[in-house]
Amino acid sequence: MYRIGCVPYLNAKLLTYKITQNKDIDLILRPPSQLAKLVRNGKLDAVLLPSIEYFRHNDYMIISRSAITSHKKTGSVRLYHKKAIPYIKTVALDINSSTSNALAKILLEKVYKINPKYITHNPTTSKNVNADAMVTIGDISFKYSTMPYIDLGSEWYKFTKLPFVYAMWVVNRKFATDTKKLLYLKHILTTSKKNGVKAINQIARAEAKILDLSPTFCLQYLTDCIRYNLGKKEIGGLVLFHKYASELGLCKEDKTIDFV
Repeated sequence: MYRIGCVPYLNAKLLTYKITQNKDIDLILRPPSQLAKLVRNGKLDAVLLPSIEYFRHNDYMIISRSAITSHKKTGSVRLYHKKAIPYIKTVALDINSSTSNALAKILLEKVYKINPKYITHNPTTSKNVNADAMVTIGDISFKYSTMPYIDLGSEWYKFTKLPFVYAMWVVNRKFATDTKKLLYLKHILTTSKKNGVKAINQIARAEAKILDLSPTFCLQYLTDCIRYNLGKKEIGGLVLFHKYASELGLCKEDKTIDFV
């Protein structure tokens, strides 16, 4: 049995489409911050790991060219704000997030030249937060749309002219030494993504009912906002993200990008 960890959000449904039909797969759905803890504690064989967590530890290797990325607008990674950005003094970071919290810090400090106080908040349980701004990720972001916000994917692209990588498939180095298991797992993930791409319209319709959104909205989000390839430009964005994150002390400085 292979224990695969993934986020429960709409943006990842394509990557894990019908993956549980394989009797060898145990799919574990958790928010990004919880996935990071599970894989560190040896509870997962492969995980859609938040990119900031990849740069915080030396144990991980990337096993797939599939990822959760955006080229401009991401649609679901947002900074909602009660005050104009230059006047923000406190920011509530999403307790479910890892990478997007780091991205918010980078943009606020590098682009907007502010250094607010950071607290934590769980936007899935309460909309009330004692802060000037708050980070939200995933499907809950769609529920706050009446509040002013900036899209962090768009802000990153304006700043760097590069895509942003939120998460990618990784295994730990010990698992990577078992070639047979590794190749089988790669095959499963590749097949699931291919099936998801073919079924993107069905995914949009099914998830629209669950999330109480329109199928058109969900399809547009999956096709126009979220991208799924980890190519040359995406890796360039990942390298730059690592540079800025390490400058702010959010991750290791000497971590390299290693594929297996």
